[in-house]
Amino acid sequence: MDKGMDRVGGKGKQECTLANAGNMRCKLPSCSVGFVPKRKDQVFCSVEHKQEFYRLARIMGVSSLTSRGAHARTMTSPQMKALYAALADGQPHTTKELHQATGIENVSTAIGELRRAGVNISPAKFIRITETGAKVYAYRMEE
Repeated sequence: MDKGMDRVGGKGKQECTLANAGNMRCKLPSCSVGFVPKRKDQVFCSVEHKQEFYRLARIMGVSSLTSRGAHARTMTSPQMKALYAALADGQPHTTKELHQATGIENVSTAIGELRRAGVNISPAKFIRITETGAKVYAYRMEE
C-alpha cells in the first residue's frame, strides 16, 4: 500500500490525503479546479463536471476532448469552433462558404484537423466547375 494511503472499509478502497494528492485537476477541459480525489480512479471534481464531459463527448467525440498531442487545441481555437458550428447543420458547404464563415484560409487543412480530432466529415464532394474553370468542392458533417 502507498505511503499516505489508508484502507477504507477493508474492501480495498483507498482514499487520498492532502499529503499525496498533489495537484489533481478536473478532466473537464474547461475546468481548472484542483481537488483531492476520494477514490484512486476519480478524475472529475464533481458529478456535474463528469456529466458535462460525457455530454460533450457525445457531441464532439471523446478523442477531441482527451487528445494531448498536436491536435489538443483543435476545438479551443475560435476559428475551429466556428468551422465545427458551420458544419454541424449537416448540410454541404463549399470551401468558399466555410472560408467566409470562419476566416480560415486553408479550409481543407482545418477539415483534416477536425477529422483527426474524431469529427466525422464526409470526403470533399465535387459540385461543379465555375465559369473560370475552378473546381468547387463541398464538405458535410455526417452523423
